[in-house]
Amino acid sequence: GSGALASTTSEMGGAYSLSFTVLAPDAPDELRLEANESRFDEATPTVEFDESIGQDIALPSIEISTIDELQAIQTDSNFPIDGFYVQTSDIDASKTASWNGGKGFEPIGDDAISFTGAFNGNSFAIENLTVHRGEEDLVSLFGAVGEGGAVRNVVLQGVSIIEETSVLGSSSVGGLAGFNVGRISNCEVSGEVNGRINTGGLVGTNRGVISSSRASVTVSGVVETGGLVGENSSGVGTGIEGSIQNSIATGNVAGGNKTGGLVGDNFQTVEASVATGSVSGEVGNSESVGGLIGRINGSSNVISSYATGDVSGASEVGGLAGTNISGIEISESYASGLVSGDEDVGGIIGLNGTDGANLNALYWDTEASSQSSGVGRGDATGTTGLSTSEMQGNSAEENMDGFDFQNTWRVVMGDYPALQWEE
Repeated sequence: GSGALASTTSEMGGAYSLSFTVLAPDAPDELRLEANESRFDEATPTVEFDESIGQDIALPSIEISTIDELQAIQTDSNFPIDGFYVQTSDIDASKTASWNGGKGFEPIGDDAISFTGAFNGNSFAIENLTVHRGEEDLVSLFGAVGEGGAVRNVVLQGVSIIEETSVLGSSSVGGLAGFNVGRISNCEVSGEVNGRINTGGLVGTNRGVISSSRASVTVSGVVETGGLVGENSSGVGTGIEGSIQNSIATGNVAGGNKTGGLVGDNFQTVEASVATGSVSGEVGNSESVGGLIGRINGSSNVISSYATGDVSGASEVGGLAGTNISGIEISESYASGLVSGDEDVGGIIGLNGTDGANLNALYWDTEASSQSSGVGRGDATGTTGLSTSEMQGNSAEENMDGFDFQNTWRVVMGDYPALQWEE
């Protein structure tokens, strides 16, 4: 269906080969090649593997057990920016508050040379990290994670990530990474993140893959601010698309235009993800403010996700999304927080500006939201308002018939439905 051989055709028999390399730790458990017999008139295709797969290979890893060793990545030749690293103990990063004249930790990787190695935090904590970089871009633990880079099992507790918000143009501020084109998985961040443009509790600008990660961060920004990611988009000309899967943001978020509980400005897929913090558009006459996503744009699909926090802004304010300007799928999702604003306010979407959008199985709590309409302005087809009792406990399965309670969702007694991965 996809990949290098997907469009291979021939008028006669023959052999075709496909070879590829997958960088650890992302090697798949299964390799599968499918051939469609309907394309063959009088023959049956045969598929065989000539395998060369290495498993359980102990890669040479550099152990990180102190904040000084962590800072040595990229600044010391013994700690290359494309190396393989493993954290071996909890790290107290409190002393970074006095480093570099108060600027704190120097982010790993930048827009010239990004981090392209692998870092496994082993679920050990990095505590009380400070990164206060003034007017700089890419402010975070990892300034930039490049294509091929992998960061997993990192736990950041009590971070303080601050950029000078009065500086016009400075951007990409996140708890774990300022900019990501690699893979981030099973990571957690708690603390505070303060930026200007593209500010997120986990990642400022994401053009890679984020999965099974969590941000419990108080986030504030000016434009494109999100509890997990400021901007979720794609790498221009790279073929890489940003995606967020099985992730959650629980902190409160405050910003201006394009502010969301999970993502501020979204151009790519968000699936099976959650936002529970309050979202407020506090900067100017804020528009595009949503409980899950501020603005939905580009080719983004939003599937099987929900938001429970209160949402407020000036215009285009929605319990799930502030503004939808894409002809894409938004499905099997709900919102349950109080929603308030001055103009174009809806229980699900503030402004649905695209006729071609496929809204399907979207629900909102009419009582908790104080909103009688699912969409403030635009087509509301596919949205359904329910009472609190109709959306909670066993009643949810009876009334939210567009939800897959067998494979995706689960009933929670006395509360709204949860995703099965949250168990």
